[in-house]
Amino acid sequence: MRRLLLVFACIFSIVCLASCRKNDKIALTTPVVDSLKKPVVVAPQVTLVGRWDLSAEKYVKYLDGAEISNTSGVAASYNLAYVIFNSDSTYTCLAMDWYPALSTYGVMKDEVAGTYHVADSTLSVSTYLAGLNTIYYGGSPDAPPALTPVSDKMVLRQFTDSTVTVHHEYVFNCSDPSAGPVGNYKYIWELYYRKHG
Repeated sequence: MRRLLLVFACIFSIVCLASCRKNDKIALTTPVVDSLKKPVVVAPQVTLVGRWDLSAEKYVKYLDGAEISNTSGVAASYNLAYVIFNSDSTYTCLAMDWYPALSTYGVMKDEVAGTYHVADSTLSVSTYLAGLNTIYYGGSPDAPPALTPVSDKMVLRQFTDSTVTVHHEYVFNCSDPSAGPVGNYKYIWELYYRKHG
């Protein structure tokens, strides 16, 4: 009797496992009709439009491949920079210092306006982006003729609805000792922005 029960238990187990396997295959290959009626949720597109506050920056300079300067800074109540990207492809950015003794923002280090364009992950601006500790990013609008631009490229990194990182590389040559040490320069900025608000 025990053998007969054992045989039936084995047969029952095999039948159950085989029936589960068939249902799994059907569920994987045949769509359920009700699931086709559910609406498809599309994630909203992330946009650059709006105000972005610069929270931190890193600035590295190279001369002929050797690092000559490496600085970084974070935004504070006395040091402020932001950029506003408008829907009409224009932008404005501002960098200024706070003077506690005067209870006001004092020296405006930089105010820039221009146009921008985003294609894939590349950001193009008509002028430059103002920062926390340096006056300009990119080629100086009043660069002396002794400085010959080679390349100027900005790439968006970590672009979400609340943060964006701009990686900017500016390469130029200096041929006049009166403008600075002669050689090939590469400036690299990492600009870390947070959506305002």
